[in-house]
Amino acid sequence: MIRVLALTSSGLGHLFPMVPSLWAARCAGATVLVGATGPAVAGSVGAGIPAVDLFPDGMDELSAIRASFLRRMPGAAEGERFALAMRLFAALSDRVADAAVALGRAWRPDVVLHTALQPAGPLVAAVLGVPAVEHGFQLTGVARTQSLMEPHLAQACERHGVPGLRDVDEALDVCPPSMFPGGPTGLALGYRPYGGARALDPAEFTERPGRRRALVTLGTMADHGELAPLLLRTLAKHDLDVLVAGELPVGTDPDSVLAHGWLPLETVLPGCDVLVHHGGAGSTLAALSRGVPQVIVSRDADHAFNGEAITRRGAGVFAVPDGGDTAVLDEALDHVLHDPRPSKAAREVAEEIAGLPGPEQVVPDLLTELTTARRREYA
Repeated sequence: MIRVLALTSSGLGHLFPMVPSLWAARCAGATVLVGATGPAVAGSVGAGIPAVDLFPDGMDELSAIRASFLRRMPGAAEGERFALAMRLFAALSDRVADAAVALGRAWRPDVVLHTALQPAGPLVAAVLGVPAVEHGFQLTGVARTQSLMEPHLAQACERHGVPGLRDVDEALDVCPPSMFPGGPTGLALGYRPYGGARALDPAEFTERPGRRRALVTLGTMADHGELAPLLLRTLAKHDLDVLVAGELPVGTDPDSVLAHGWLPLETVLPGCDVLVHHGGAGSTLAALSRGVPQVIVSRDADHAFNGEAITRRGAGVFAVPDGGDTAVLDEALDHVLHDPRPSKAAREVAEEIAGLPGPEQVVPDLLTELTTARRREYA
């Protein structure tokens, strides 16, 4: 029986895109264990996948590391911001590297599956001499950042007696080919959205005849201050039914929205006419997989890249409000709601995603191929 150790950073946005692949591995008979920190531990368990907390008392320390890098990003040039992001994720990985290696030595996986910004994965694979598979979660491609983080993990490699991180044996790219210049940078994998689960009221996904519907989300890690109230005030002018996938801003009348709180996007999106959101990769890909046009309203992290990709493909608009001025947002909503082209482009991408092989088709064969090749290598 194949053992798969999946290593991810703490963010749910990194973990959740990998969950369908972990389910596919389990359904094919593999035993799966997740090594993570923070919210990703509970997220794994909530998805029915056993998990080990690699740094149970260290979330304050990890948060401080994250904050120290994020403070340096505003105003920095694009290249400098990217370099800081690589150093940030390398630093976070370094703090859990020893625990990840110890878990690997104790559990002895046959394959290490890791998210794109968790270089502890290829470190563990190098120490154990097992295949490493990178799993994408974003629109920026896969197998392109490990070499940039490796220099910052030199001490971790030295501590564990390996010359460097293991090169990935395969990379699973969930970005639709038409959304990334040059096409997939790994093995193309049809994105299957997963966002957790909760009991739902029928009103949260039942359409009301003659009413158009907007879904609003600002993500699991976002802190956007006054942006959420601004979005709700703007949406109110467009005579829409509104769902808010998150907590309502203080002072918001709950009767002004149909539902709020944790909503599984893949379940409620099919009844929506537009997704208005921060531009996180998970939200962007979920809307694309369901053929829903979107308006992206943030420049943080990779949000600008995702917003530009959506605009370039014609499946929505990148429209960041300037302070309290909602003109750009009003214009974007009018375009997405009344021009048929964004909806048409979004449906085209959804068909593209549906036509790609999903985890259930790719993952079992890949695990068999990698482990068979390794057995032959050591026979």
